[in-house]
Amino acid sequence: MYTIYNLVFSLFFFLTFPYFFLRGILGKHGVKQRLGFLPNELRRAVHSKDPIWIHASSVGEVKLIPILIESLRQKDPKLDFLITTTTKTGQQEAKKLLGKKALFIFYQPVDLARVTSKVMSLIRPRSLLLVETEFWPNLIRSARREGAIVGLVNGRISSKSFARYSVIRPLARQVLSQLDFFAVQTEKDLARLNQLGAQINKMKIVGSLKFDQKFLVTGYPRKIEKQSLGITGQRKVMVAGSTRPGEEEIVLSVFRSLQRQNHLCLILAPRHLDRIAEIELLLQQREFNYLKRSQLKERSGISFEVLLLDSMGELSEIYSVADVAFVGGSLVPLGGHNPLEPAVFGIPVLFGPYMEHSQAAAELLLESGLGFKVRDEEEFIRKAEFILSNGLDTAKLLAKFQQALQQKSGAAQKTAEIFFNQLSRSSG
Repeated sequence: MYTIYNLVFSLFFFLTFPYFFLRGILGKHGVKQRLGFLPNELRRAVHSKDPIWIHASSVGEVKLIPILIESLRQKDPKLDFLITTTTKTGQQEAKKLLGKKALFIFYQPVDLARVTSKVMSLIRPRSLLLVETEFWPNLIRSARREGAIVGLVNGRISSKSFARYSVIRPLARQVLSQLDFFAVQTEKDLARLNQLGAQINKMKIVGSLKFDQKFLVTGYPRKIEKQSLGITGQRKVMVAGSTRPGEEEIVLSVFRSLQRQNHLCLILAPRHLDRIAEIELLLQQREFNYLKRSQLKERSGISFEVLLLDSMGELSEIYSVADVAFVGGSLVPLGGHNPLEPAVFGIPVLFGPYMEHSQAAAELLLESGLGFKVRDEEEFIRKAEFILSNGLDTAKLLAKFQQALQQKSGAAQKTAEIFFNQLSRSSG
């Protein structure tokens, strides 16, 4: 099956290479690194080292890495780490969060056998840890050939991923058989991986690393004031974060319905910044008075209805000014983004019916009373209106949420134990 995969993937790569090469050069997406041409700084960083290589796809997965590194270093402070990401936004987030905690941060090599073999032979990691669902056949095989321990951390398999992997079950079985351990989130993830070919004795349910992120237990380290965002007086704020195509139209309709009665301002934060121009056009078509975050200083004092967040890495803090928050990727079938980020401030959180990627977090919020599921625009308006007009006892709800969160924590420590047990078995 590896032969077929390599033929198909190679054909796909060479057919699409001109497009991705141009896009990579223009957007600085690390073309050379992806093709296996590692910078001298990386070569020097790993020289005579025995690093742990952690691979995460994008921003959401990258945010889980700090607590994992901390738990691993509690048991062995001398561990060194390399971080790779697939996306440019993931790369930016990794450098922001992990710049001082990792030997080097670079782009994932493209999954061509020659490329992954070249990179692995240069780095020779002690272990390759894959975050969530990053099953790259040649990357995994190359790591095993170099003698690395390969494990899945915060493992999950959505229904869509399960359906896709089921189509290529023989290949999936071969790939999964090469992993040494699977630290998975739920029983459902364990069952799906087992059906795809992962051995049951290699798997353990540890919960989600999302519940272990320090700021989720103690409160985010930095709150900001509304005034710093140009929002004055007694205006209430709705923050719509990580929105995806098809959601902005709904959010803007809901905002317009609630706006006057509640003296409301909207902060709109799309998941991908390359959609800013598209969303600006939508705001213009609907005749909203808006400003971009990047314009606040030069246009200080100018009033607006909508603040369009066109910057990276600020959303978690900006949630702190909200009276109500909506977390995107959930009104359209994309699995939903992390609803815990606004909840740490005691902010009531709205999300749609598609929360498969953060199901446990959504359930915890619903149980604690801080979460509200909405199925459509009408229910969105009704529940947002209820939150804005009823003055929920958010302090009480936050305390209940934090207590439930504490009970679900511990995934990072359990994952570290699994890792070091595997390390002992391999070295023994």
